[in-house]
Amino acid sequence: MTRWISNIKNQLFKKIITFYSLIAIIFLTCLSCLSIYIINDNKTKEIKNANSRLIDETYYTLTSKYNTSQNILNNLYVNKSYADSVLTFLEIGYPDFYTYSLNSYFKNNISHFARLNAYLEISLLQDRDIDSIILYSIKSEFLYTFNGETESKYYNNDTELFKSYKEELSKYPLTEKAIFKTNCPTDSSTSSTYSYILTIQNPISLRPVGKIIINYDSKSIHNSIFNNSNSINPGHVKILTNNNNVVFDSANEYNQNIDPDIIRYSNHNYRLVDSTYVKSIKNTDADIVILGVIPKKLIQNYVKPTILLILLVTILCIIAIIGLSILFTASYSSRLHNITSAIKKVRNGDLSVRIKTKNKKDELTAISNNFNKMCDDLNDYIEKVYVYQVKQKSAELKSLQAQINPHFLYNTLESIRMRAAVSGAKDVSEMIYILATFFRNSLKTETITTIEKELEHCQLYLKLFQIRYNNKLTVNLNVEESMLSYSIVKLSLQPIVENYIVHGINLDATNNSITINSYFKNKDIYIEIEDNGCGIEESTLNNIKLALEHKVQPTSIGIYNVHERLRIVYGDSYGLKISSQKNVGTKVTIHIPAKKKGDL
Repeated sequence: MTRWISNIKNQLFKKIITFYSLIAIIFLTCLSCLSIYIINDNKTKEIKNANSRLIDETYYTLTSKYNTSQNILNNLYVNKSYADSVLTFLEIGYPDFYTYSLNSYFKNNISHFARLNAYLEISLLQDRDIDSIILYSIKSEFLYTFNGETESKYYNNDTELFKSYKEELSKYPLTEKAIFKTNCPTDSSTSSTYSYILTIQNPISLRPVGKIIINYDSKSIHNSIFNNSNSINPGHVKILTNNNNVVFDSANEYNQNIDPDIIRYSNHNYRLVDSTYVKSIKNTDADIVILGVIPKKLIQNYVKPTILLILLVTILCIIAIIGLSILFTASYSSRLHNITSAIKKVRNGDLSVRIKTKNKKDELTAISNNFNKMCDDLNDYIEKVYVYQVKQKSAELKSLQAQINPHFLYNTLESIRMRAAVSGAKDVSEMIYILATFFRNSLKTETITTIEKELEHCQLYLKLFQIRYNNKLTVNLNVEESMLSYSIVKLSLQPIVENYIVHGINLDATNNSITINSYFKNKDIYIEIEDNGCGIEESTLNNIKLALEHKVQPTSIGIYNVHERLRIVYGDSYGLKISSQKNVGTKVTIHIPAKKKGDL
């Protein structure tokens, strides 16, 4: 690139390159920033939506469990027999209640102890996630636990379990509102639990007599988190009490102090707190807050690879644009430099200078042509006045030499051929004759020829190599006679055959062959050139096919040149197709329309 810049000698073009490079850099940088913003915003929305669904699922789960807990308590009040047994049990305690139950059974055939356990068994069936139910007596100070295995245990006020419950429950006022807690332990607990604690009141006096603690297996919450995390990580969920105590945390990663406003106002949008997006939903029944937490680092981990790819592509595009601008401008700068240099030479008296022009229709070409014409006119004038005769003689001599040169070449080759024939070197004589004919045909300037002439030209080429390789090469020609008068682009067959001679022929073998077949199909002509040579490596063949489709730079110039000329003359639907197999051979199919020379 430095060499290209050094070729730009005009300051105007340097300014143009600088200006357009800055525009390209600014545009691509803005486009990259916009793309990064959109990708980051979309991923943020996607993760927020996933986290929102997770919060809603957790909220629905906790609400469902709360409703189940309320139904269990309501069933106690609705069923008088259950209420009598449970309330009496909480009032008098286990030893007295056992005696009371036996007396009732002997007198009235009613077992209050059986009713107590029946109520607890029915309550366990309300929800399959219920791990255990605990009755806590305020007056008699005891705990009675009942789990899914229908095992029951009694804990008086001297046990450590009762003391821990009493200390924990003393933090909460005696209210009708449910209390949400996690990991309310029992000796028979086998898994992590969360609990709803409800107050049991005497329906007549409305005096609190105890509490019912319904423990749920926390796998229901974990399952909802897992089910919402299959396609994308939705962040974390936390459950807090109204006084900002965390009672459940799905990830243990968000340890900052939580803004009280987030807990106070529920159902609002996500707020950014210490590089973390936070959203909350309040459950007023249990006086808890469900918090959705999304660290920005989580979003950045998702978008970082895409951002790096965008930055890499942007840098490569900027380099490509600047490089192409320099390459494109260097050509014009070189042409302009040639014009200014020629003007300086003319100013110093050198009228022989001419500017080489290219087949480009632009202002620089027009200036160059006019400059050359001006020099020609000046030279003509000087020649007429001073050296007209000398120039005329020189021009005539050069013209004569130009006319003689082609004939001199043909005559020389013919003389050599005759000399070889006289000397008995018939193969040399034949090769020189073929070469002279081949050379004469190649110098013809026509673009379109007939299939017959093109085949003759190709046969001359193959004949040379048949003689050279002592008939180790067999040529098979299967072309319909009616096809010979149709047109084809000149030099379409010979480069393909040449590829076989140069790259595919096996000189150690004696059965080398090349076959040329042709046929009509759907008003088109197909010419197949098939050999039994070395074949083409699969990777090389793929590169050739991609080059024919303009996807990579061509490596086989001859094949690519034929394909492009056929497409230019006949259209993009025509051209070459190549198939090959290593150590088996190669087949090249030429597809052209069936048209006569005069139809093009």
